[in-house]
Amino acid sequence: MKFFLCTHIFLIFFLSNILSQAQNILWYTKPAEVWESEALPIGNGRLGGMVFGRINDERIQLNEETIWTGNPSKTDKDGASLYLKQVRNLLFNGEYAEAQSIVEKDMQGTGGWNTYQTLGDL
Repeated sequence: MKFFLCTHIFLIFFLSNILSQAQNILWYTKPAEVWESEALPIGNGRLGGMVFGRINDERIQLNEETIWTGNPSKTDKDGASLYLKQVRNLLFNGEYAEAQSIVEKDMQGTGGWNTYQTLGDL
């Protein structure tokens, strides 16, 4: 009887703890189909993945920061930091088009933009 009572007390405590955190739990009715809008991103900025939520065999598509298309390229301009304060002020004042124009003309480099490639599936 003592074991039965301890087990039930633990179970009640465990379930109440889960239910109290229910607002932080994501529930879905089907696995993700579309990578861009349904899979959930996980990671730390260097190593990441997309969770697809299969029932019998979970699928996580992995990527890592060094796996890119193309070659390394320089994507900023020398002296770009000289325009940062001006661009920030324009943004704070709601002058978005002018800020964007300065960024494109004086801050943004001309190198190619590469994209992450899949490391593999887990």
